[in-house]
Amino acid sequence: MSFTKSKNKSSLRTLIFLLILFCAFFISACEFMFDEELMAAVRKGSLKMCDELNTSRNPTRIDDCYAQIAAKKGDEDICPKIKDESYKSQCYEQVALKNNDADLCKYVTAEMNKRECYTNIAIGKKNSNICKEITEPAFRDQCYIDFAKASGNVKDCYALMTESDSQDLCFAWFAENKKSEEICAKILNQGIKDDCYQKVAIATQGNLLCDKIQLQSKKDQCNFEVASQMGSVETCNKIDDGKQLWITCIKQVAITQNSKAICDVLSPEEKKSCQLQVENARAVSAAEN
Repeated sequence: MSFTKSKNKSSLRTLIFLLILFCAFFISACEFMFDEELMAAVRKGSLKMCDELNTSRNPTRIDDCYAQIAAKKGDEDICPKIKDESYKSQCYEQVALKNNDADLCKYVTAEMNKRECYTNIAIGKKNSNICKEITEPAFRDQCYIDFAKASGNVKDCYALMTESDSQDLCFAWFAENKKSEEICAKILNQGIKDDCYQKVAIATQGNLLCDKIQLQSKKDQCNFEVASQMGSVETCNKIDDGKQLWITCIKQVAITQNSKAICDVLSPEEKKSCQLQVENARAVSAAEN
């Protein structure tokens, strides 16, 4: 009995300790997120009020304050006064976006943020030439791709892209979104082109598109997906690579068509399984309705 009481007291002390830790962390987090003094300085746009902030618990408090005021005012001259490099970089990025000034993006230190800075301004100004300012080839190409997506014009995929497959990926995005076989045909990389034809075929239930896929496994998967949607035994019969996928395709078509008769082409064992799946699908459909 005494052992149980001792154990309960120990558990209670542990719980109280954890609650104290949680409350301390929660209060600290709230102070960080809802810094009324800092927010008041930003509202008034007062750097003097920023300078008066106590930094004993948060050394970057003043830098944060400066960065927010700079972003609010669109004042790039405040950014050099910031000591912390991450806040200084953030300051230039926010001011650049505020003023739509691509020249300030060069002061952004993180490469990913720098790419986003140039990209957003390129899109905002409807000027893809701004992407040229990005020195990292992969990021520069991504800028062109994002610009093309934002413009909605597939012709923007013809921008100068240096990384392998970047232009093909741009075409693939448009082809899939516009469900366009013609745009798939512009793709040079065969693997990306096969994927493109497969996705467009499935989206449009165009089984003839599957025939344009070169890799047999992808062609078979394409025919399986389209056959399942269309309820087409003929499309299942185009599957060459592996009997099991053909069997699965027939079963799926039988379910789609709600027809046990389709199962007749299968072996006795598979036929029984197929018919059972059709019955189960009927039961589920009846229960839902």
